[in-house]
Amino acid sequence: MALSTGLVEISDEDRATLSSWSRSTSIPAGLVTRAKIVLAAADGEGTSAISRRLGVSRPTVIQWRNRFASAGLPGLADAEGSGRPKTVDDAAVSRFIDGWNDRCHPFTWTKTADDIQPTLNVNQLQTRDTGAGLERFSP
Repeated sequence: MALSTGLVEISDEDRATLSSWSRSTSIPAGLVTRAKIVLAAADGEGTSAISRRLGVSRPTVIQWRNRFASAGLPGLADAEGSGRPKTVDDAAVSRFIDGWNDRCHPFTWTKTADDIQPTLNVNQLQTRDTGAGLERFSP
C-alpha cells in the first residue's frame, strides 16, 4: 500500500488567509503553526518533512491536515473544552483576588492623578560610588 502524500486542496482565499496567519505575531502561536502545516501540505511537502521543519510530531501534522481537509479554516480553531478542566470555579477565583487586594492594598486613593504634585524628599536621596567619588542620585 502506498503512503498518502497528505496533499491538501485549498482555495486561493483560504491560502491568503493561512499565509497571513502564518506571518502573524498577534494570533496564538498554535494557530500560526497549524496554518504553516496546512500550507506546507498544500504545497506537497511530506508529513515527516513538515514535522521536522516545524518541530512538531507526525501525528500533530496528520491531525491538523485532516481537520482542515474536513472542516476548513474553522477546523483549525481550538475545540471547545480542550485543555485541562477547571479545578476552581470563577467565584472562588474572584474571592481570592478580592482578598488578595484587601491584604496587599489596605488603602484607597482619595485624589486623582491631576491633584498629586510630585515632591522630592532630600532624605530619600541615596549615594552610589562611581569610582571617582560618591554621587547622589534619586532612586
